[in-house]
Amino acid sequence: MFQLVCDPAGVVVETTIKELLPIVINWGNKLDHILRVLLSHILSSAQRCPPLSGVEGSVESHLRVLGERERWNIDALLRMLVELLPFIHRKALGTCPLFSVSELKDTVFSASLLELYAKGHVEWPAFEWMHADCFPDLIQLSCMLPQKEDSLRNRITKFLLAVSELFGNSYLVHIMLPVFLVAVGDNADLTFFPSAIYPRIKGLRPKASVAGRLSTICVLPLLLAGVLGAPTKNGQLTDYLRKLLVDDSQKENQSMKHNAETIDAVRFLCTFEEHHAMIFNILWEMVVSSHTEMKINAANLLKILVGYPFLCGCHMVLTMFITFLTYSFHRCHILMQKQFQLIFCLL
Repeated sequence: MFQLVCDPAGVVVETTIKELLPIVINWGNKLDHILRVLLSHILSSAQRCPPLSGVEGSVESHLRVLGERERWNIDALLRMLVELLPFIHRKALGTCPLFSVSELKDTVFSASLLELYAKGHVEWPAFEWMHADCFPDLIQLSCMLPQKEDSLRNRITKFLLAVSELFGNSYLVHIMLPVFLVAVGDNADLTFFPSAIYPRIKGLRPKASVAGRLSTICVLPLLLAGVLGAPTKNGQLTDYLRKLLVDDSQKENQSMKHNAETIDAVRFLCTFEEHHAMIFNILWEMVVSSHTEMKINAANLLKILVGYPFLCGCHMVLTMFITFLTYSFHRCHILMQKQFQLIFCLL
């Protein structure tokens, strides 16, 4: 079946994923085996590609130059993973050791259920597979994808958004978010994880400077767009993005290289149109700041935004932003902010 999923003909891939895959799962009851082989194939497809750089220990030595065949295979396998999500969800609910299926009130994992899971000292492998195996493997995959592989990053992001929608907001807040916060080196609340899972989650934290840079380049885009980018987390995405672009840029120990890597992660978030208004609001805050480093970051972010379709034909907005970077008079602030709001409403 995996050979058919990775067939070079798109129609074969589509038919296999949509028609054959559900029949195989329902007939053979081999979901665990399929998931294990699937993750292995995804990682091996990237691992067998040559590194971007031969300089051992550099960030580029961890990134892979994907060939067309490998890119196609990984994309098809990620599509297969998305298609398997309802089966994964159903099995997790059906094997819950804390309640019977009839006792579960809905199809999402509530905070009370997750709290019992954390304290229950019970085995629930079908549920733990997602955050103990799948997320870490997707994080490992993302850390092999160079900047140009946005299509694969987009595919991973859509899977993460689908997980949060199917598993519910409590799972997103208490399970998904901590996993990805730890993976980018941030602090996270692991209250809702059993003690047996702690080492596996804590092991995702970058332990060296190169690993830290790699997590900013490769994992941060997924955290922003795929986890905090969920519709229920808009407020937290705004706060987190403001922390990255506004608060952190004012710290004296932030290097230009780190700022550039953070901005590149925001660049990926810009590919999702639903976040444009929020990004513009934070960008305006950066433009009118008196902090020089923040204005430099604003200019670099503007340079990235120029290439996106939603700004094509709207040079007034860019001109206004860039012009304001050259002014420091308070009297210009209110006038130009009103002009920006008016122009943005007309987009």
